[in-house]
Amino acid sequence: MPPDKCSPHGWTLDKLEEFFTAKYDSLKNLLDEREDRTKERFTSMKVAVDAALASSDRAVTKAEIATEKRFEGVNEFRSALADQSATLLPRTEYTVQHNAIIERINTNSSAIVALQLAISQLNERLAGKKEGLTNLGAIVIGLFVAISAFCSCAAVVISMIFHGH
Repeated sequence: MPPDKCSPHGWTLDKLEEFFTAKYDSLKNLLDEREDRTKERFTSMKVAVDAALASSDRAVTKAEIATEKRFEGVNEFRSALADQSATLLPRTEYTVQHNAIIERINTNSSAIVALQLAISQLNERLAGKKEGLTNLGAIVIGLFVAISAFCSCAAVVISMIFHGH
């Protein structure tokens, strides 16, 4: 075998091949590691994007539900306003009816005065009857007291007569 020719720095073809093969392998490993990290990044980004999309979907669903509820409230309010306008008496109609009642009262004021006089007379009679009933009650109580006293005295006298004292 012919002697290996060396460069002035001591490199042979075999050493260069080993050097470049080792460099190639280390660069290939480095590239493979970067590719693996890139795949991991893409996987983690996909997971993050999927989570963000799911969260966004939930937020949109909640917003739709809230909007539906708000529109239900608005519709209920509209319905209440419609019911109110259908059932409440308008001010102009009230004023007309109120003025008619006031006119009737003013035209019938003599009847009202007569009714007030009759009511005051009835109140006076009622007060007199109450006073009479109060006096009658006092008389009845007085009679009961007198009868009780008489009975007590009679019982004492009878007990003295029959017991011989």
